[in-house]
Amino acid sequence: MNQLQGGNSLPLGVSVIVTTWKEVPSIYEAVASVVNQSLSQSKIEIIIVVNGSNEQYFEKLESTYQESENVRVLYTSRLGASHACNLGVAEASMRYLTFLDDDDQLTEGYLAELLNLDEPEVSIIMGKLSDFEAGSLSRDTYINRAIQSSSKRRTSDYLSISSLFANKTAKLIRTNLMKARFLPFPEEFSHSIDVVFWCRNFGRLTGLVAVASARTKETYIRKKTSDSLSRPDSAKLMQYTDDKLAMIKEFSELYLDGNTRPSHKTFLRNVMSRQSLFLKDYTESDPSGQCLQLIQERLLADDGLLIKRSLFAQVKGLAFCQLFLPEASPSSYVSSRRLWQLSKYLGKVIDWTVLKQDLSERRHEDRAYYSGFAQYFCGNVKNVFVRKPNDFMLWGQNAFESALFYKVPYVYSRAQFPGSHVAASKYKALYPETTWFAEFSDPLSRGTDDCAKTDLRYEEIENLVYDGADCIIFTNNNQREYMLGYCGRSDTESIRERSLVWNHTVIDKAFVGSVQVNYALNEEQINVAYFGSFYMNRGHENMLRLLNNPRVVLHIFTPDYFKSNYGQIDDDIKRMGVDPGRLRRNDAVSYMEMLGLAQRMDYLYLGDVSFPGTVNPYLPSKYSDYVASGSKIIAVVEPGSPLSQQRCDQLIKLQSLNDDFIATLAKPIS
Repeated sequence: MNQLQGGNSLPLGVSVIVTTWKEVPSIYEAVASVVNQSLSQSKIEIIIVVNGSNEQYFEKLESTYQESENVRVLYTSRLGASHACNLGVAEASMRYLTFLDDDDQLTEGYLAELLNLDEPEVSIIMGKLSDFEAGSLSRDTYINRAIQSSSKRRTSDYLSISSLFANKTAKLIRTNLMKARFLPFPEEFSHSIDVVFWCRNFGRLTGLVAVASARTKETYIRKKTSDSLSRPDSAKLMQYTDDKLAMIKEFSELYLDGNTRPSHKTFLRNVMSRQSLFLKDYTESDPSGQCLQLIQERLLADDGLLIKRSLFAQVKGLAFCQLFLPEASPSSYVSSRRLWQLSKYLGKVIDWTVLKQDLSERRHEDRAYYSGFAQYFCGNVKNVFVRKPNDFMLWGQNAFESALFYKVPYVYSRAQFPGSHVAASKYKALYPETTWFAEFSDPLSRGTDDCAKTDLRYEEIENLVYDGADCIIFTNNNQREYMLGYCGRSDTESIRERSLVWNHTVIDKAFVGSVQVNYALNEEQINVAYFGSFYMNRGHENMLRLLNNPRVVLHIFTPDYFKSNYGQIDDDIKRMGVDPGRLRRNDAVSYMEMLGLAQRMDYLYLGDVSFPGTVNPYLPSKYSDYVASGSKIIAVVEPGSPLSQQRCDQLIKLQSLNDDFIATLAKPIS
């Protein structure tokens, strides 16, 4: 017997739960609207729950309704609407229950019409809600609009009617669903309890939701007054701001939980967006600025708080990132996190406007990363058109012209591709008072073969950065020393003083595991994964040697594997004589999927960039992603390379994969 069928053992009827804490004349009208229902009173029980210290109020209600057979008055000294609701739910004995605020009413045929929609598979029955304010009744509410637009009168597509899951009223809920499946009302919050309740329970919905007819006149009547909890006065603003932040933090954690269903995540994302707008309203109602300051402090301290930072920014910033989201690229991921790192570095929430090139025709898009991370930390992202897609100098000029009317105190540029620095340099020349942060992802005018590039514009752009940037970001100390070593300038000490050495940013651990991938692993084997492309100077030969351990299964996730020039991997497997089934070849996955998969692996493989020069300037950006996963990292490093200098408990550094190490490779101890 499923839970819904079990609920049919309860008598067909409605338990109406009325919570109240202070004496209000309207409660008698509320109860009367239930007593006067066209539905037989034998199918109605009224449970009034008085909460708080006003025992005289409880005794008065108890005396008033002592002769009413279907009215019970309960008392709890604990103040709080949630506790009162939970007490009422525990006492409910009819097949359905509903909630009625002590200053609201029901139209005469409301319960009968909703109960007529009862069916064995129906778990919730949605009714209309109208607002009574300033002496007039308005039926133009978001609840009624949602009912009007609903194409189905019965549905299990809860997202299609998600706006109906915003409050506890105006609906009948299966009593056994409330008691056996749903989490109780949140007693740790003093307001917005309906929002928290549905955010916790949206993923627990089951069965069909029946929706009242769009033509019905029967409605729940909500009385709106200036004392409404949704409209806090100035004295309550700080408390409400703190509570909203706590709520959004809880919703964020639930959203980032990999076990949360995709539809539930979508519901949560929409709720968090609405709650953030409430916070914005609070800041605009607070002349002291304390609410805004509290929000900004929390945002700077907690990357796991999923609030769009641009709503609460202190200053604006402009980012020239020729390659940026939603296009999937290590540069896109690094720069999106770098923008937020700059906010924390400066101690200011910055509203960044990002100017990028539309490269969607040449690169895959990672919408999941954009919606699950970047939208909260980056501001507006705008494409800058260029007639010649490969002309980075032209893109830089166009991006600069697009930015002419953005006068901001902070500018950031990243040299993937170099047009970013061209635009930023021109902007800095126009607005010299702005602070320009310029990042070199890799040396520009030198290749991985340690040779100067024939296109002298790369060297020109490096010098533009050296001449104009207020702060130059290098991803490792080797890179800085290498680039300053070949630049041939006399002011290298000045450049060094204006520079920062920042490794690629590591995404907050709250995001790791936020997306689960249906990918089978044999836990009896040693699972090693590699994510990313293969290059001439970072090949696959060492990695394949791991298969000499018969317990190792190698998982490759790369966009390149099925290209013909990587067929060498299959040839090498045959030559080694190992079981080809221990090499699992996969297409590339999204960034969040990569984090989830990497977390499940026993080891991750990372090979250093082979560099012929004396100072290796390359630190693989994949290293920061691997660190975020928490898994062990087998790293084949070159002596003195940036990767060889990293200090991390996860890192197993080897100059080569020797047979002794491979033979002793075992499952890590948790």
